[in-house]
Amino acid sequence: MVKTKEAVWEYLIEPSPLFLKQVLTIAETKAYILVMDARQMKNRSIPDLVITRFESRFQHLCQYSCNCQEYDGVTYLLISKLSGN
Repeated sequence: MVKTKEAVWEYLIEPSPLFLKQVLTIAETKAYILVMDARQMKNRSIPDLVITRFESRFQHLCQYSCNCQEYDGVTYLLISKLSGN
């Protein structure tokens, strides 16, 4: 499983860096990677095919996350960088 901020970033924006760089933010601590998907809040026009591919990748990462929640139009994904999660 991906354990670096850069690897998560590249994996998620691969369907279309042009569109997805506008709505994704990734932060990192020593133990966690936090992904923030603000597509609903920012109301950007993104092609359906890009959204479908992105959501598939995002849901795949949710399987390996500590927490995957939505608050106020932003979906947060918390991924542990430590082994065992």
